[in-house]
Amino acid sequence: MSDFNVSSLIKIMQEGLAETQENAGRMILDPVAQQVQVDVDGKMITNLVKRRRDVHTEIKNALTRPEVVAKAEAAIIRDVVPKISKILIDDICTKILNLLRSDKSVPAKVVTRMQKFYDQDKYNEFYTQVILYALSRDNLSHDEEMKETDLFYIEEANYKCPLSGTKLYKRVKGEMVRKYRVVQIYPDDLTSDQAAKFDKIKPAPANFDSGENLIALCPDCAEAYLLNPTPEEYAKLLQKKKEIVRIHNGKIAASGTQLEKEIEDIVRAIIGINKTTQLKPFTEAVKVKEKIRPEFFALQQEMEDRVVKYYPFIEEKFSALDGINGASFNVIRSEVNSVYEKYEAAGMNQEEICDELSDWILDSFGFGSSHKTAGNIVVSFFIQLCDVFHPFEAAEKDEPKGEGDTDEITE
Repeated sequence: MSDFNVSSLIKIMQEGLAETQENAGRMILDPVAQQVQVDVDGKMITNLVKRRRDVHTEIKNALTRPEVVAKAEAAIIRDVVPKISKILIDDICTKILNLLRSDKSVPAKVVTRMQKFYDQDKYNEFYTQVILYALSRDNLSHDEEMKETDLFYIEEANYKCPLSGTKLYKRVKGEMVRKYRVVQIYPDDLTSDQAAKFDKIKPAPANFDSGENLIALCPDCAEAYLLNPTPEEYAKLLQKKKEIVRIHNGKIAASGTQLEKEIEDIVRAIIGINKTTQLKPFTEAVKVKEKIRPEFFALQQEMEDRVVKYYPFIEEKFSALDGINGASFNVIRSEVNSVYEKYEAAGMNQEEICDELSDWILDSFGFGSSHKTAGNIVVSFFIQLCDVFHPFEAAEKDEPKGEGDTDEITE
């Protein structure tokens, strides 16, 4: 927790107030929320603490009005500060000050002002300023790891928000900058009354995070929907999802029908593998970019492109035939990893290993060179999920150092 916002403030002050998370959140938001008729409930507090929602626009806008700020300060002094434990009040102040200092986006003048209030025992000024400042701050999480499957939903939407037409991402100096959020079309946190209305349009999916219930939107459209999901917007998103899937599938049909058939041929063959193979445990999946060494940049780009385009398709085929954690799937993971270890022990580089793994899969199931491209794509899928290649930074740290070696990793 290194960002100063309403989420972090609720967590810190909950201890000093000796209240539940919901009650502590209400006490922090109500001084402003009640003035602008924003109803603060348990769901709102939970979403704020989890950083799934930002502070309501009405609350942020109200903080620019002197009369609202004055009434809010009076309410905080009257209803919040007296309830903070006198035994813990200094501990709470210290935690808040440490958090303010650790957040590099907080201006030094703000930290200095809050420190001065605390040093002079001006608790009223300290807490009124801290609470109002937290309410004005961005509360959404922006350091989530970009999931490989997120890119599928970006591509599905043709790289533009289905509602606003805004671009969903851009590259800056080779790095991808997030301009999207993948959201649930049927939210998993609706009230019973909301759910009843949504179900009349289309019932909730069996899995809220299934592909059919996820869509990529620009941050503004995503936030607007998540803050106030209405049946009308739900119906609109369903229609948009239907449209972009139809268009996306049309593109696939026009350019990759034969390739997908070949991939499916390989998947079906894998499902029929001899299930007597000894299974091996696997570590958590690591992203392709963390496994492919910098000198094989072209290979990394190719692998990432394959994962983006075909990961959901291959996963869907395995799930339909055997289950992503099914016996056949786990057997082939073990087989792929065992073969990879033999190639690595033989001193092959990463490009050579990828080629040999593809040939091994094709030869094992009698496809030969006819399915070469499909074989390469399936290899990329398994590299993403198996212990094929180790994260190169971790591998270098584990290697014994020779004379003259340093801890620096050079590219």
